[in-house]
Amino acid sequence: MRRLKNSTAAASTVDTISSLPDAILCHILYFLTTKEAVATSILSKRWIHLWHHVHNLNFPDINVETVKSSVLFNEFVYSVLLSREIIAGYNVMNSFTLDIRYDNPHLAFDLGFPNIRKWINVAVQRKLEHLCIRLDVDNLDDNGLDYDADYPNLPVSIFTCRTLVNQLQRPYDVVTIFHNLTDLLLHYHNRWDLVLHQCPKLQNLQLSKGLCDPMWCEKGQENWVEPEFVPQCLLSSLRTCTIHDFSDLQSELMLEQYILKNAIILQTMTIWCKTEQPEMESKLSICPMASETCELSLCC
Repeated sequence: MRRLKNSTAAASTVDTISSLPDAILCHILYFLTTKEAVATSILSKRWIHLWHHVHNLNFPDINVETVKSSVLFNEFVYSVLLSREIIAGYNVMNSFTLDIRYDNPHLAFDLGFPNIRKWINVAVQRKLEHLCIRLDVDNLDDNGLDYDADYPNLPVSIFTCRTLVNQLQRPYDVVTIFHNLTDLLLHYHNRWDLVLHQCPKLQNLQLSKGLCDPMWCEKGQENWVEPEFVPQCLLSSLRTCTIHDFSDLQSELMLEQYILKNAIILQTMTIWCKTEQPEMESKLSICPMASETCELSLCC
């Protein structure tokens, strides 16, 4: 009889909570982990779809120790993301937390990290404000390999996300945004676009070869990959661009064409080259320009 009374009381409590407005229930679920929030869908019909409308995804204290546990966790995250899209449509995500410990490098670098980049990219496209990433990999030293530089590359969309206000955490440093930087001298390197993403108000850009990166050497001249997102400074603030030590590498030409076709208010592009480049000058002269007032000058 006592057990029956306790069950009745518990059911009454659930019914009382269920009578609250959706907004309040979603606010309550916001403070749970995603796994706990999803579990509330079995309480009653009232709760089946509520968790889809919660504006955060929180995956804390995840331990991936086997291939099976890695597959199960990856499938769970994908199912959550897909289910949110199907039920709630384009749903805002204020907060996204990943706190994962991998038992060995294989589980992390081969099975985990390729998926993490995709999840982050989805999150930042949902007006994300708070992003917290903690990734730990055990037994790194036992493999005799240096994985330090192989943590998942963050998607460029992070640097174009205007709503993101929180810093990233281990293994990433704080992402520094130079909000007031207007003048920049930058040596060519293969992630120049990430640097520009961190300078949203840049007005004057100088590009110089300096120490040649493999991307810009003759062997790597075909390695150009157009950035996934256009840096904000090209769309709103860049006025002058000066390129030093221009050569006839295809990758350099494609970089200059990329700036010309995306820099909306660019006033001048000045290219300094060591020898005359009539063919390159011809190609640049017919390149589409986003700015109707841009003046292009080649100086040899």
